[in-house]
Amino acid sequence: MDACVKSATLSGVDGRVLEVTAAAEPGLPGFEQHGMHGWGLGQRAERAWSAVTASGLPWPRSKITVTVAPDWLPKHDTAVDLAMTVAVLAADCTVPAHNAAGIMYYAGLGTDGRLTPVPGVLPAAVEAATAGCRALVVAAENAAEARLVPGVPVIGASCLGEVTRWLCGGPAPEVTVPRPPARSAAGDMSDIRGNRTACLAAEVSAAGGLHLSLSGPPGSGMTLLASRIRGLLPLLDEATALEVTAVHSAAGVLDPAAPLVTVPPFCAPHHGAGPADLAGGWESGMLRPGAASLAHRGALFLDQAPEFDSETLEVLRSPAETGTITPEKSASHGHRAPLPARFILITASAPCQCLALRTDLVPCTCAPTARGRYAARLSGPLRDRVSLRAVMTPPQPGRAGEPAEATAVIAARVAAARERAALRLAGTPWRVNAEISRDELLRRFMPGGGGWEPIERAISLGMVSDFAAADALRVAWTFADLNGHPTPTRGDCAAALGLRMGEIR
Repeated sequence: MDACVKSATLSGVDGRVLEVTAAAEPGLPGFEQHGMHGWGLGQRAERAWSAVTASGLPWPRSKITVTVAPDWLPKHDTAVDLAMTVAVLAADCTVPAHNAAGIMYYAGLGTDGRLTPVPGVLPAAVEAATAGCRALVVAAENAAEARLVPGVPVIGASCLGEVTRWLCGGPAPEVTVPRPPARSAAGDMSDIRGNRTACLAAEVSAAGGLHLSLSGPPGSGMTLLASRIRGLLPLLDEATALEVTAVHSAAGVLDPAAPLVTVPPFCAPHHGAGPADLAGGWESGMLRPGAASLAHRGALFLDQAPEFDSETLEVLRSPAETGTITPEKSASHGHRAPLPARFILITASAPCQCLALRTDLVPCTCAPTARGRYAARLSGPLRDRVSLRAVMTPPQPGRAGEPAEATAVIAARVAAARERAALRLAGTPWRVNAEISRDELLRRFMPGGGGWEPIERAISLGMVSDFAAADALRVAWTFADLNGHPTPTRGDCAAALGLRMGEIR
């Protein structure tokens, strides 16, 4: 007898439906698999056998052939375990095949029969709803995440026995919804003293989604300021929250008690991270998002950026402009899929390596050529994609400086600026000024009334390139949004040029 059920796999952060078919045929008992690849084939069959027997169910005494289609899609090593096991039991008539059909099963299976959570449940739930599945069966730990998607009933089970009893007409398993953990209060912008230009650059960065470069000696507050920018960003709307949650689901880093990501993420990888840590890579047969994707719709902070390997930094050149990243395929995985990576890049760097590796305030003794080599670790093309530059200074003894405005005050201005930008960009694919292409900026958003004059003069004097001038215009529109101007004024463009060139102190 043949039985067919559904499962899912991931292509990037998108779900794809799998058809899992099991056939019980006369002959010597055996287990044969098609459509699954990798070193875990034998282990998968052993897990299924152990889970069935541990659940008190009979294992088929016939030849079992399982096919997972389509063959060309990569599959997670364990996410199809439950679907394969249910298909085998349905083919052997242990559970009614007509009850098992039309349902998506997306969970791992332990040798003791427990259902184990797997990454990518949210994209799988979206695909189950789109495909019109009658229900989605997941591990109990993944049930809250799956229920974020309307349109498909979710069954959260703790073990294989609960699933088979439900398929045989018993009650659906009940899942206790965990209470979300209490969230710790984030720090405030008022913790920063002095450095008014850097605080202004952070506000402009948050309002326009623009990349920001901070530089200064140890103790100047670069890390503190970078961590506070997250609080300036508006909370994610429903559609964006699901988009970000799907990325974190594919990476397997969601909190089961509070799976929906509503706060813009902040990701700060260590400078020892490699290209795959930022871009993503293959793990257990699936493509796992890296730090660039985990920072999607939030901020990616590179502390002491020149200490990162140059190959790692170059991974960010494309996503810093396009908002997507495509990890390199490995020798064993020919499938490639783009991952979302629309983040605000924030870099912090000391003027030289000797200061970067110290925490004291002893003056630098590096030669100018050594400083130049250290700064050049960030390539020109990557630096060109950074719209804002600010130099920070450590507080002087007895002269700490005035505290910055409170986060709530600045965040209100940022939200108002983003609303003005959204009205202007309505009907376009862009949400914030950072997403507008350079060609479209110069074609559709040139300021009038002499506003362009400061940037035009800088071009004629050779102070900025055409690339930098277009970027300065992007910053100028953000200043206009913050100041409530319908179009960038001369003052907006002058201020934008100063922050773009890092000349405002």
